[in-house]
Amino acid sequence: MSFFKFTFAVLLPVLLAGCSSHSPVAVFPGISHLDRVWQDDTGALYSALQNSGGEFVVHEPATGSFYFYRREHGADAIQSRPADAPAISRSGQALLLGEKTLRPAPVAAREVQFENRGVTFYGVLSVPRNREGKVPVIVNTHGSEQSSAVSADPAAAWYTDAGFATFIFDKRGTGRSGGSYTHDFDLLASDLEAAVARIAMDPDIDSGLIGVGGFSQGVFVATLAASRNKEISFLIAGYGVMEPPIREDFLETRLHFQANYPQADWQEFSALVLACEQAFALRDSSRWRDVSVYRRRWKGRIEPAALAGTLTGDGCLRWPPFALRLVGDSQFPPGLDWSFDPAPLMTELGIPVLFQYGEADEDAPPDTSVAMVRNWIDAGKPFTLFTYPGAVHGVYLLASDSSGRPYRYKSPEYIADLVRWLTALGGRFKLETRAGLP
Repeated sequence: MSFFKFTFAVLLPVLLAGCSSHSPVAVFPGISHLDRVWQDDTGALYSALQNSGGEFVVHEPATGSFYFYRREHGADAIQSRPADAPAISRSGQALLLGEKTLRPAPVAAREVQFENRGVTFYGVLSVPRNREGKVPVIVNTHGSEQSSAVSADPAAAWYTDAGFATFIFDKRGTGRSGGSYTHDFDLLASDLEAAVARIAMDPDIDSGLIGVGGFSQGVFVATLAASRNKEISFLIAGYGVMEPPIREDFLETRLHFQANYPQADWQEFSALVLACEQAFALRDSSRWRDVSVYRRRWKGRIEPAALAGTLTGDGCLRWPPFALRLVGDSQFPPGLDWSFDPAPLMTELGIPVLFQYGEADEDAPPDTSVAMVRNWIDAGKPFTLFTYPGAVHGVYLLASDSSGRPYRYKSPEYIADLVRWLTALGGRFKLETRAGLP
């Protein structure tokens, strides 16, 4: 993941959107955001959500596909992407998706609010109604993005398939939750713990079977919460590295450098990367002189755009040291601790943890983390690891539609492995108490 903030890249689309005369409207106004989980005539589950950007998004877990539909003011036709997305329409309470008919699945969804440190949070709890008694639950925490998780997260369809309830909430400063957007892991973990405590009190939920799902940067948050909260029984760690953000930036820079300049000397260039990270992110003022020296050495040889998304590309190559020292750290995500290391916390966990990584992930390079997880498994930890060849960050696979436009979809194996692991875990908890787990 990239931790650097791009002021112009963020503001330009907003400004352009404000100038547009074709503002989006809801594709299906009668469908509530609580109607999240759908099923076809075979019982296969789908996610369908109207997101905050005006698109109606259908996700098919069996194929990993996402279909995006949009309607503009003054236009009757529904626009879709990718170009090969099936046509969609509505018939009564059903969605007609190509040749398939989707109806609301037996899932009861309701709004839930909770508070933590003076902030009110908004979320949706989805409880499957096709099983007896209290239901195990997964509380999701999303990554570094500033968008609403409630309006975009398709995980309720996955977790329902495994017999689990799902609680998805907008983290502070996003969606309908209050507070200010932050990357403060301690604060975000405290919010997650408050969410767990609130859901544990729900009469439909088995308080002895509460897990947390962390994805990308959310793995840092979920690991920290699990390390200090005994109510958390298991953890899903999706495509988040087991190294500090500063190390993640170094690995991402190396991947971009080697991909764009295969003949150049990475060992030589890495001196600039380390000096930049230590001076810029870790605020070691003694390293600014080295940044200046190495920057002159590489001037004209490396394009900043080739290392976009890294401290070196967007910082030390693009701007002179005096500018970075003056205003550069204002570009950092608020509250981010560049030296936070989740590995020692994970080493101490004794609960089941599922790790899933895309092998082609350049945003959160997984090789070192995968090696760590394998060592933990060899040492007897109740951890499970899956990796997916060709998958990028988010365990997405890349393809092109019939018009030649690129699109991405979740690896269906990733979703299937997650559902199988949860299904087995739910059965395991039925047979054993939490204290009996290794």
